[in-house]
Amino acid sequence: MGAAAGRAVTMPQVRMLRSQLMSLACTAISFVVLASLATAKPIAAQTPVSAEKRDPEAPDSGGGAVILILGDSLSLCGFGKRLDEHFRKTPQVAKATFTYMACGTNPLSWLKDRPYTNINTPCGFWSIESVSGTSQPAEFEDVYGMRRHSSPMAHRVPKLEDLVTRLHPDVLIIQTGGNLFDLFPDKKTTARTNGSGFEEVYRPFVARAIGDNSSLRKIYWVSSPTSGRVSKNVQDYIVEEVSAHLGPLGTVIDSRNLLSYPYHHMEPDHEHFIGNDMNLWADKSSRLCAMTCRPASGFLKLLHEIAPPTLAAARPIPPLRKARKTTSCR
Repeated sequence: MGAAAGRAVTMPQVRMLRSQLMSLACTAISFVVLASLATAKPIAAQTPVSAEKRDPEAPDSGGGAVILILGDSLSLCGFGKRLDEHFRKTPQVAKATFTYMACGTNPLSWLKDRPYTNINTPCGFWSIESVSGTSQPAEFEDVYGMRRHSSPMAHRVPKLEDLVTRLHPDVLIIQTGGNLFDLFPDKKTTARTNGSGFEEVYRPFVARAIGDNSSLRKIYWVSSPTSGRVSKNVQDYIVEEVSAHLGPLGTVIDSRNLLSYPYHHMEPDHEHFIGNDMNLWADKSSRLCAMTCRPASGFLKLLHEIAPPTLAAARPIPPLRKARKTTSCR
């Protein structure tokens, strides 16, 4: 937008330029995997978790819930921002919304357990946080395409345990999935009988989310839309496993049912995309979440009160897996 300084710029031009920048953001990231997150040097000062700007103990009045949204690179490509906007426009559903998007993440990335304690995302971070007393959120964005010939800095991935303690969310929405596909080496078979290691990724996350001191009353797990780099069998397996594990504690949104593949404005990895399809995905997901996102008055029980002991039991965290080369927007 700097090139437009000194002359009038129409809104259509602004929107077009923004779309071009987001397209650059979703094509520039490559060779990003979980191992790179573990080895990136911490730059904690760059990560804006600004607790001093808000008072979650005394949120704005209203009957809505406090919403916590976590997302990976697909959220950075537009899903997270759009979903966040939906909740901010409906205070009867959400009285406060806190959104954190970090590329290259899977569910374990958001936990404090080793070896994920101090991992950074080196390829894009975006946070949008409600601020007490004002409708204007505090927003921090560092992604590809924002500055000419530059890349995002490394940012510490926020931790679920800290966010739950500080923000007291009623509802957790996690958009995840694409970075789980590398658990299936040939991208086709799931090794249902021998196990793929997939349960080692989602079970600890759920256990931490519903811990004894958790305020959560509902979890929404937003799975990936159809991906061109893995088989239907793999995506079926992920949705079925998480759905069975969550049971009554949450809802798995199978995003493949919300969009038609292939997408418009799809990236070369056949997985990431931007534009109207991304907006449509967020719009439909927000409607599904809003149906039961009003637990503040005891409409829903605390998850740790209804969770079976085996579900809430802490499980060991697996080591980081070996890096795999990708050409994705993560």
